[in-house]
Amino acid sequence: MVDTEVESVAAGLERFLQERIFRDLERGRSTDKEHTALVVDKIKKIVRNSPDLDVDLDVLLIAAYAHDWGYADLFENKLPLSLAEIGKNKDTHMLIGAKKLTELLRDPFFDFLTDMQKERAVHLVGAHDKLADLKDVDELILMEADTLGGLEPDVMGVFEYEESEVRFMQKNRDKRFVIFVTDYGKREYERLFQKRQEFFMEHKNRVKK
Repeated sequence: MVDTEVESVAAGLERFLQERIFRDLERGRSTDKEHTALVVDKIKKIVRNSPDLDVDLDVLLIAAYAHDWGYADLFENKLPLSLAEIGKNKDTHMLIGAKKLTELLRDPFFDFLTDMQKERAVHLVGAHDKLADLKDVDELILMEADTLGGLEPDVMGVFEYEESEVRFMQKNRDKRFVIFVTDYGKREYERLFQKRQEFFMEHKNRVKK
């Protein structure tokens, strides 16, 4: 298959996923739709900048679109949310997201996938925040993209409460960054980590005035 045909298939896959998932993400946390778009973009950039990776891009893209699908309707009030409130729903959102994706993958649109590919995409959604259990390359790549997408302050903003922001940044570096596997992801992490710190200080100073 020539490159243009590959790109066409990927574009069709993404359009289908956006049509089925994005509308639900608007009923999740206030930035879930935007965060998901960022994660998808980071997946592509990680793969593009890491030619030695042996991963299934279709499976990763499906998992990236669905990874936070389970947050839809979990929160009555989308803002402000503390780190603790989000943390209490981590396991629940992975379980719900995996169930939703299992159902979606029954659509004939996905007949181009093998059963093993479908099972893998569901697995990735159901495990993506279980950091201590992540070992396989595709699990870690999704984690990298999810982490990078969560750091971007221009889209994600910062926590309203300073305690949540400080804890988020510390846990992010101690539990996520330490298991990054790509050079691109590590470089991008350091850039975004610093950018978010500066963004938060500006936000904090504006609030004080």
